[in-house]
Amino acid sequence: LSILIVGALQAQTTDNCACQDRVNVQLDDNCQFVLDITNVQSGNCAGNYVIVDDDVRNGNIVDCAGLWPYAIFDNDDNFICDGVISATDLKGPEVVRNRRVVNRIECTYINELRNNPNTIDPNSKFYLGEVEFEDNCASCGCNVTRKFFDEVDFRDCNDNNIVARMTRTWTGEDCDGNQTVETQTFNFVRP
Repeated sequence: LSILIVGALQAQTTDNCACQDRVNVQLDDNCQFVLDITNVQSGNCAGNYVIVDDDVRNGNIVDCAGLWPYAIFDNDDNFICDGVISATDLKGPEVVRNRRVVNRIECTYINELRNNPNTIDPNSKFYLGEVEFEDNCASCGCNVTRKFFDEVDFRDCNDNNIVARMTRTWTGEDCDGNQTVETQTFNFVRP
């Protein structure tokens, strides 16, 4: 029964006001898009209003990436038409902390530290620090995965007693595949 009612409602138009079937929007830095009736209308919908995802508390705010239903209503709260919003998050995670606990390390530890996951464990004797990321859409359940990769560049012995420099490249990736890269540098010196 509800399918028949929805089908009948979709066919209604008022004063040439109709909905676009699908509208693409890009979320802002706060993981939101303020939807205006001009974003979704097809025809003249002046004087009407739009609600996103069947939640009147959201009003015209798209507040997460994904597919969201929307509907246009007239000023008497009569349904006019509906469609779908495709919301995309294109912003990568932000670096909220870049903690490096040491800068100069004895060169005898190069092989023990390079690409060693224990170096990001604060309880490990090899802890070097870490980079933490946060995503603008975290409130939507969009978590950040992080990984690191170390590259060691061996130096000339006359380079301020630095025999090698390790560059740790961190990558934070959110649930939408957006990435942010941050680096840390560690110097290895003679004992």
